[in-house]
Amino acid sequence: MKSHKAGSTDLTPTELSGKGAIRTFTVIRVAPEGKKPPYIVAMAELDEGPWALGNLVDMDLGQADMRLIGKRVTLGSHVVKGDTYSTDDIRVLTFALKEA
Repeated sequence: MKSHKAGSTDLTPTELSGKGAIRTFTVIRVAPEGKKPPYIVAMAELDEGPWALGNLVDMDLGQADMRLIGKRVTLGSHVVKGDTYSTDDIRVLTFALKEA
């Protein structure tokens, strides 16, 4: 992988596998206006190196504990209804636990 200096415009598109591991997460129990809690927001380190922030989907909130750290996930996305501050619906990143 080629290294770039901060602020460089010499960028190269890179295809990502969409696979990674959860590095941290939080359960949102008090959500911003227009969002329905509870839900899980996670940061995952993708296999190619970058970290991504998204919602952990299809997960029983009762199972959200420290054992999630390091679990393998696949990247996806879905459309959510816009909120008070946006004019349109938006696409958000999601993570789903990979089957063992």
